[in-house]
Amino acid sequence: MVDKTLEKVKPSFLWMLGTVILAIASAIVGGYWGYLKGRSFSAPKSAEEYAPVAVSVSTAPVQTTVEAGILLQEAFDQAESARQLKRSAKTEEEWDSVASLWEEAITLMKKIPQYSNKYDLAQQEIASYQQELQAAREARMRSGAFRQAVNNAMQAAKLAQAAKTESEWNLVASLWEKASELMKIVPSSSSKYRVAREKVSEYERNLNYAKEQVAKRSPAVASENEILAFSSTYIPSSVKQKAPERGEIYLQDLFAPVSIGFLTGETKEPEVVKPGTYLIRYQVAYRKHQTEQVAKVAVFFDQDANAIEHQIVAKEF
Repeated sequence: MVDKTLEKVKPSFLWMLGTVILAIASAIVGGYWGYLKGRSFSAPKSAEEYAPVAVSVSTAPVQTTVEAGILLQEAFDQAESARQLKRSAKTEEEWDSVASLWEEAITLMKKIPQYSNKYDLAQQEIASYQQELQAAREARMRSGAFRQAVNNAMQAAKLAQAAKTESEWNLVASLWEKASELMKIVPSSSSKYRVAREKVSEYERNLNYAKEQVAKRSPAVASENEILAFSSTYIPSSVKQKAPERGEIYLQDLFAPVSIGFLTGETKEPEVVKPGTYLIRYQVAYRKHQTEQVAKVAVFFDQDANAIEHQIVAKEF
């Protein structure tokens, strides 16, 4: 009886076992297929595939605008500092600082490129700043005028103690004249203004005295008739060759404090004044009252082409 029961159960058990095995095999095959399919979608890409895509974006205009804006603001800051210091500036050093600030502001404005949208504004500011710079320099000159005038006066007084020749007294006179002119531009706001006005009178008296000493030592200029009378007199070759150059050197030394240039060649060769004495006329350009002026100067030479004396024979203002 037992055996028959087992015979009835065995086919059912085998069928169930086969179903389970089939299910497991299907699961394994399906999982493996899914794995392979997944790998086909997630396979690693090559380096070229991972390389970022280059995007061309120009930053030049942005950089130019930013840099120009920075320069403009720095220039504005320098200009504002100059304006603030200008309100209280009195001494040469303070006006020097004001001028330096304006110079720096101008330099910064000039760095703004022409293609910048800030360029036109920068050019307008540069023109304004340059006017301010010039005003600061003039104020510096006025603030230091008293000190410079005193320096010139001290030098004139020292030279006057040993002056003997016409050229030495001419130099003394030019120093007194310069000192007087400087005292005249001392600003009324200066604490030295009252003293400066008193010094103007004192310096002009000294200037007149120096001019008198020049006149005493000046050789008389020969008249045209006198020059013609000696026109046939032999002029040594050494005078012809050396006198023009030596005369120019002589005038350069004489007018060094105020001269700005020499114009030679007005007379091609020396003229005879009297036997053994010759002259050459020169033009000397110099500054007076901040303007350029020209004086005609006759320089006298001996027979060895040495400059003896000189005299201003005409002025052109």
